[in-house]
Amino acid sequence: MQEHPQTTVSNPYYDLISTLYHELTASQTYSAYIRDAQSAGDQELTHFFQQAQQWSNQCAEQARMLLTNRVSASAGAMGQAGRQGEAGGFSRQSEMGH
Repeated sequence: MQEHPQTTVSNPYYDLISTLYHELTASQTYSAYIRDAQSAGDQELTHFFQQAQQWSNQCAEQARMLLTNRVSASAGAMGQAGRQGEAGGFSRQSEMGH
């Protein structure tokens, strides 16, 4: 099993994107496993891999929603900060001397 490298930087956005990627990749892989189990006529394995694929899809969807919510909230906060700067009389033009 590959260990996750330890870093001093915490990045929840990267973690969500990585989770989304890996769950979607797993879901694609399970499709091949499902076909293999069906070809072998093994209903128990077919059902198991279908469940695993469903779990991966659910996890990927939840990661996508969490990421979307956080990016939207972050963009909203950035927009709010920009409007507050404009309200205070500061603009890019005044910074440039125009």
